[in-house]
Amino acid sequence: MLDREQVDNWEAEGTHPLAAVEGDVETTEALAQLRRDHAAWSVETFGSVGPIGALKHLEKETREVQENPADLFEWVDLYFLLWDAQRRAGVTDAEIAAAGEEKLAVCRRRTWPKAVEGQPTEHVRSIHDRWRREGA
Repeated sequence: MLDREQVDNWEAEGTHPLAAVEGDVETTEALAQLRRDHAAWSVETFGSVGPIGALKHLEKETREVQENPADLFEWVDLYFLLWDAQRRAGVTDAEIAAAGEEKLAVCRRRTWPKAVEGQPTEHVRSIHDRWRREGA
């Protein structure tokens, strides 16, 4: 849970963690156009192939972003590859949005440990999780 002092510091410094997700209409439209342009280029360049190649390439690019998180071109590579894999798999944005809402609800119900810088944070697993995985 956030404390008031932390929020005040973010506001004073202009570093609120949600600032990066709050876009304006022009940015949203520019990103949608970039996505369309990239899709057209990708189909022209690579043809009609499945998502696996893009997903394998995404793994490599993810490591590169970890090495240099300030490199915007590496972030763009992640988006391009994710968009390609999604499009090639035939998954629509509407499906992603609907599934995302469901998944967020699941995440909110889970218990999470305190995050440690530089380490992955996974939800606390319970006996119920194991039971579901084993199909009992």
